[in-house]
Amino acid sequence: MPRAAILAFDGCYASSVAGFADILQIANSHLRLDRAPASALFDWRFVSPSGETAMASNGLPLPTHKLGPRERYDLVFVPSFHYGGHRQFDQFLERQADACAWLTAQWRAGAWVAANCTGTFILAQTGLLDGRTATTTWWMERQFRAKFPRVDLQLRPVVTEMDRLICAGASASYLIQTVYIVERFAGPAIASQCAKAMLIDVSQTSQIPYLPLLAQKNPTLAARQYDEGPQDHRACRRACGQRQNADPALSQRAGPNATRLPSGSSPGGSARAAGDQFAQR
Repeated sequence: MPRAAILAFDGCYASSVAGFADILQIANSHLRLDRAPASALFDWRFVSPSGETAMASNGLPLPTHKLGPRERYDLVFVPSFHYGGHRQFDQFLERQADACAWLTAQWRAGAWVAANCTGTFILAQTGLLDGRTATTTWWMERQFRAKFPRVDLQLRPVVTEMDRLICAGASASYLIQTVYIVERFAGPAIASQCAKAMLIDVSQTSQIPYLPLLAQKNPTLAARQYDEGPQDHRACRRACGQRQNADPALSQRAGPNATRLPSGSSPGGSARAAGDQFAQR
């Protein structure tokens, strides 16, 4: 059976850690309904370098098993964790040497390694992403490029895969990422059933909706993310060409019953301000 290790550590998002296991559990339910053999069912455990209880960012305690140097897994998941400012963030990454060495050993032994949102920084710190395509949460693009210049960072896709390394964007994208992983291990039919049962919109495969936010910070970079085809070029023109008047553009595309923002405000401006506030602390 596919054995999964879910890495937990102080400050991780409980939703990311537990949500990954929840989707694997739903996959097992559908596998059983399809009378799949027991060897096809997912098995998982929550692990950490110390084996002590990890405290999630929301205060939820997460009991863990200590990383075993001889234990081998088919799949390892690195969840997102709370960003408390650049100093705290850097200090946290500096403490992950043991986890990084273990992740590298698991990958070299044949495991798939998946990382989500801020967890992609831990994966990148192993060096495994050097020279490979990856993505991360859109509002930490600058930090990621500065720390890991050898990684081919692509902000356009929500999920990237290369050489058994799967990265996903901002925190909630772990939902799409996990369905993607289920497809790799259990096939498209089971993955589709999981997505439908949990109302996960797997059609959201692009970070295009957030390009107006990135375009205001770095128009050249934003435009480069869309060199994929006619439809994406049109989206790029909307994102980059209308970044000075995002509100009217959004209003024109909204339906008659769409919720309107108060005059003078914009979703892009609010989200961008929040992202800049976090990333610059």
